[in-house]
Amino acid sequence: MILHIIEHNLGVGSEDEFFKIKGLIPKGNLKKFYDCFYDTRTQVMKDDFDAWAKLAPGFGCISEIRELALEYKTVIATTNNEENVRDALAERHLNLNVEEEDILGLHISTDKIIQMKYIVRKHKVKLKDIHFVDDNINQLLTVRPLGVNVYLASWGYCTEEQKNFAKKSSDINFLTEENMYLVLSEALY
Repeated sequence: MILHIIEHNLGVGSEDEFFKIKGLIPKGNLKKFYDCFYDTRTQVMKDDFDAWAKLAPGFGCISEIRELALEYKTVIATTNNEENVRDALAERHLNLNVEEEDILGLHISTDKIIQMKYIVRKHKVKLKDIHFVDDNINQLLTVRPLGVNVYLASWGYCTEEQKNFAKKSSDINFLTEENMYLVLSEALY
């Protein structure tokens, strides 16, 4: 995608413009890119998982996340494969106590709506009782109509534009490393 933008000297001033340009790329080319990207990432992770994991160390609030994961049922809904996530959550890396069966990855779906419905069935909870934290505003906007409580993790890969959108939204909770524990513990209590 970035190479396409550079190659065609396209100006991108917002996330909306980025996705419009992405829509111009033939689906077959995108599929080839994604296949190559994920195959390469998987191979790098197999070759030296520790080196790969160091590229994305825990955020400053990881100890607070550990506390919440010990106190409340925690499920990871990811677009990654569960094996990679399990290894990243292991004691030698993030040391986050999440049961392997509670890592919902590619084996369930990359669609967050399907993952949320899976959580409802598996854990016998209501959608309104799910608290979904993500650094991708688009994932939050996808599940928000279900009644899921959504939180933008500002310490992740979200843009300033997304952060501002979340701050102005009445139904997207904005989390910082500093307020994360307080906001979530109050909401979960």
